[in-house]
Amino acid sequence: MTRTFNPETVGEITALRGNLATAYLSLVDVLRALEAQQKTASATRHERLRAELDAIDIVPLTNPADQLW
Repeated sequence: MTRTFNPETVGEITALRGNLATAYLSLVDVLRALEAQQKTASATRHERLRAELDAIDIVPLTNPADQLW
């Protein structure tokens, strides 16, 4: 089957390509925003955990009877 060039569809194809490019760039923006949000949440969680660990008083086990391993 031989395809022939139809000048009437050029505008439609151009519009579809433009819509596809716009949708792709919008998706990229959404994914970048989601990634930034996840990084921020992860950093906040790590900071909170570090603060909790820093607040714990660690008492060394100096008595051999307390060392069960």
